[in-house]
Amino acid sequence: MPPDIEFQAFSHIASNRTGTGLMGFDNTLTLPVPVIIVSYKNPDDLLECLSALSLMAHEPAFDIYVCENGGAAAFEDLCNRVSAKSDMFTASDAPPPCAVAGFGKVQSYLLEGALPRLTIGLAHENLGYGGGVNAWLRPLAAAADWPGAFILNPDAAPTPDALRHLMSYAQNNRRGMVTGRIVLTETPEFIQTRGLRWNPWRASNISVDRHARSDLRPDPARIEGMIDSPSGAAIYVSRMCLNQIGFMKETYFLYYEDVDWGMRAKSACGLGYAFDAVVYHKGGTTIGGGSRRTAAPLSVFLEFRNRLLFVSDCKRGWLPWTLVISLIRALEFALVGRPMMTRVALRGIFEGLVGRDGRPDHILSTYRARSDRATSAPAARR
Repeated sequence: MPPDIEFQAFSHIASNRTGTGLMGFDNTLTLPVPVIIVSYKNPDDLLECLSALSLMAHEPAFDIYVCENGGAAAFEDLCNRVSAKSDMFTASDAPPPCAVAGFGKVQSYLLEGALPRLTIGLAHENLGYGGGVNAWLRPLAAAADWPGAFILNPDAAPTPDALRHLMSYAQNNRRGMVTGRIVLTETPEFIQTRGLRWNPWRASNISVDRHARSDLRPDPARIEGMIDSPSGAAIYVSRMCLNQIGFMKETYFLYYEDVDWGMRAKSACGLGYAFDAVVYHKGGTTIGGGSRRTAAPLSVFLEFRNRLLFVSDCKRGWLPWTLVISLIRALEFALVGRPMMTRVALRGIFEGLVGRDGRPDHILSTYRARSDRATSAPAARR
């Protein structure tokens, strides 16, 4: 079937599914809300996320788009794992509603019968978080209209009515980007974050109301006055806001792209906090974030490099102070017996200062090689 006929067929299906949308778009032109997830060799987390999405209310209508950044083997493993869940997923030949030239392979499924649709794309290379989001967001934006997009981490699990609350809050309160009540999966009685606030004196993002009781409803105006950005774990962005602020910045690769995007949204179209939209989140499952004693090399490098890149772009007057704070924090690794991480942090600081951004292939290759040697060493001794 020629591509234009394929798209017309899908558009007819989409218009029948969407009905009258919450945001008031013409239903003959509007696709379902895209739920976009970036995965990197973590199929267990992603399957849990998809299970949660399978329970989500079908109004507003939504479709799920996954960008697998982990290579061909990870893509095949993920597709095999999804196909094995035959009670939940059914393979589909229906074409995606947009161009897929940015992917090496694409596999589609139906989730729980006819609705919603799941499409998994294999990225040609590791695009990072912002690049993975944009790999679907950009062609979907070019293909047709839709009310907004829901960006989720693969280790996040929204409650069944989370998307409905996010969309209705955005509409009723004229907010272009909205987050919800994010709680840790292991301790859901406490807030992980209601959003992020940049603290220039600490040169870091603060999770607003972290460890507060999750059952207590705060004044949304207070929260919205405090936050500079949603957490990247769960972001709803309206189409109107996206048209104003553009796509996620891809040069960070990982970390700080959500803050950069959120600050642009706050200035252009407003941030919102929807208390009734609950998302459970594990956190740090992809590259091993954590404390000074447990943080992985890639996490350390990106945190230190991107902090300097972010401040250079958005808070340039604070750059000298941020440099001082970053150097002090780099030395903290040595104090807990991890001098190698101090060197990694210092390298990140240097590359941030000179403006070296993008995917850090030199860091990825260095620590992948060390990991491979550590894995093969026992076999060699045997």
